[in-house]
Amino acid sequence: DEMNLDVDKTKGKVEDLKKQGRLPKIAMFGGSVFLFPHPVKELADFLKGYGMHINYDAAHVAGLIAGGKFQDPLREGVDTMTMSTHKTLFGPQGGLVLAFEKNAEVIKKATFPGLTSSHHIHHMAAKAVTFAEALEFGKDYASQTIKNAKALAVALNDLGFKVLGEKKGFTQSHQAVVNVLDYGDGGKIEADLEKANIIVNRQLIPGDIKAKRHYMHPGGIRLGSSEVTRLGMKESEMQEIASLIKQVVIDKKDAKEVAGRIMEFRKNYQKTEYCFDNKLGAYEYVKLR
Repeated sequence: DEMNLDVDKTKGKVEDLKKQGRLPKIAMFGGSVFLFPHPVKELADFLKGYGMHINYDAAHVAGLIAGGKFQDPLREGVDTMTMSTHKTLFGPQGGLVLAFEKNAEVIKKATFPGLTSSHHIHHMAAKAVTFAEALEFGKDYASQTIKNAKALAVALNDLGFKVLGEKKGFTQSHQAVVNVLDYGDGGKIEADLEKANIIVNRQLIPGDIKAKRHYMHPGGIRLGSSEVTRLGMKESEMQEIASLIKQVVIDKKDAKEVAGRIMEFRKNYQKTEYCFDNKLGAYEYVKLR
């Protein structure tokens, strides 16, 4: 119900592992389903008391953190934070490690030549633009992304879907997670929606492992609002998107017919927002030479 880490159970698990002589050296926050901020403040001192290094995997929520709208892991007690540069932080593919000075040298040595053998200069300029745009537009982008995710979750729930996290307002991030077992499984629903030009992720949800459901055919789907937000969509458009999803999943409308409606709907959203220059189309190919 909480869709988050249980503080008391986490402490109990760590204490049990200590008794078994199996205490891990590192504790990890983060996940692919990341609806709500994790209880870093509540657990940081406890974990450090056991000599554990604390890392926060911000791969999915880095852009929301940069915009100041999610949580602030390094100031809440983690030692390091890892992230992708291409999810809610809207840049080219890549990764970042953020840390305090005391960990800088060991991380640098582990990264190169320990784990990587080359660097990619062509990414650097694009990442610099990404970071500059995050500084300039990140707060507004993060705020609207979360508003859109909440609006999408509410709209889906109102249309009859079982959206997880209802007790806590469904989400405080860019994600919404839906239990689709009434209509098939996550793998099937993912494929059906893709035929209609709607891209979602199949997603393991609470109860799947116990029920022996496979990750290829789990009980849920995961939706994200970051891409549509960058295209300039707001809460009202989330209502339309929810309706289009319902037409495919619940109403069993013909996917090609729905795809046509989506193409028409998308015609009004061809520019990238929250950026310095949106003269080019969002997916327009740029030939440099």
